[in-house]
Amino acid sequence: MIEILGLGIALAFAGYLIFPRAPRPFARDDLLYYRRLSEEMRRNEIHPFE
Repeated sequence: MIEILGLGIALAFAGYLIFPRAPRPFARDDLLYYRRLSEEMRRNEIHPFE
């Protein structure tokens, strides 16, 4: 009986580690950082035919 309980706990823990967790939502600071980064990338783009 204890072996079955231990196996169940081990399987539950393994499942927790194997399956990916839900992504955390972006914080406001993260969004501002990515927006600023994308604006810099657009500004720094090289357009060879202009």
